[in-house]
Amino acid sequence: MRKSPLPLVFLFMLCMPYVSAQMENRANLRTTSKWPSSNIRVSWVNPTTDNARQRAWVEDAVKNTWEKESGLRFQWCENSQNTYGIRIRIADEWPHTKGLGKDLSKSPDGMVLNFDFKKWSPISGGSYAQVMNRYEYYVRVIAVHEFGHALGFAHEQNRSDCPVCDAGNQGTDGDWWTPTCDMNSVMNYCNPVYNNNGKLSDGDIEGVRALYGPPVDIKPSSDSRTARLVHSVSKNPDNSSTVRIYLTGDNAELRRVTKVAYALDTRFNPNRFSSQDASGNFALEINLNNSLNFQINAMAYYADGSSYPITRYINFTDGSAGNAATSQIKVNYTNTALGNGRYLFGFSIDPASALFKKIVRVEYTRNHPTFPVKTLTADNAGNNFRVEWNGWGCLPIGIKVYYSENNQMYYKNLTYDMCQ
Repeated sequence: MRKSPLPLVFLFMLCMPYVSAQMENRANLRTTSKWPSSNIRVSWVNPTTDNARQRAWVEDAVKNTWEKESGLRFQWCENSQNTYGIRIRIADEWPHTKGLGKDLSKSPDGMVLNFDFKKWSPISGGSYAQVMNRYEYYVRVIAVHEFGHALGFAHEQNRSDCPVCDAGNQGTDGDWWTPTCDMNSVMNYCNPVYNNNGKLSDGDIEGVRALYGPPVDIKPSSDSRTARLVHSVSKNPDNSSTVRIYLTGDNAELRRVTKVAYALDTRFNPNRFSSQDASGNFALEINLNNSLNFQINAMAYYADGSSYPITRYINFTDGSAGNAATSQIKVNYTNTALGNGRYLFGFSIDPASALFKKIVRVEYTRNHPTFPVKTLTADNAGNNFRVEWNGWGCLPIGIKVYYSENNQMYYKNLTYDMCQ
């Protein structure tokens, strides 16, 4: 992949065995192409009454994918009112975007969508009749893919760790991704399901939420701050490993952040850094030549003079099953009625638990098909490793508690049955 253009910090250490990392943001994103606002204007350059139905399909497809799963809001407007946004031209040619993310605003027709399929076909070697047999399907799923580019997503198959397929490397590379290629991504041409049937994968959802925040009906943690750190790990050709740490959260809150200061432990020299690069999500980059588990303590500073501490634990080994007794880890569960049969569910670890000070992260898994993202990860001891979601019903929740003992990583599997 290409080097990130962001002004990042590099640290070097010795001896590098195989590296693995926790799964987060399984996407190929270009962070420098992120739109500065979660409210993005969209317009049609050449609409007609004849294509009104197709335009409605596109708007509906985008609303029920990228907009539904994030804090994004697309404002569909007249082209004359759209001076900084996505402008779509309808033409019988290869659907594409002229760049990624906010770069589209530089073009009077930054996105091209096809409603005819006579000169260009979504089916390689297929007939026009075959395309017309699933006409609405192709209009919708192609729109979802192209809007991924319009938000800053590169092609997933461009990653060097993805299986090679006939599609090959296409377009601009991203600068933010983790070690696992997402074969189910709508942005992956190697996906055996065409554009994943227009449905976002877990990785697509995690990626768009990392850039543009969660949906408005997902509540922030009880401390009212949404800022948190996420990280990705990639293996370099020289067998070193690059860890990238970014600040994410609610866009309105992040616009108030002026600086992030990072502190690492004394094994790093130097071990203190800061970033004021808001356009790069206050990124920090660390290059490691050995397998090392470590904690990052960060402080986010806001324009009003306030600050907020954030902690993230970086581990390269998944740990082994520990011998901790269930009684050493107590899980707290809350539900608050929101009306209309919906509840705000919350899980956390009781700070009185015997192992609490040794816990580094907790994964809560909701194994039900209605959850596109099934596992929620919490690594903030300050709010007792709490997660929340808005919904209804009950099911058993799988809980995996990771803790450190004598510099070794262990985990304990628990189950909390909400229905009981």
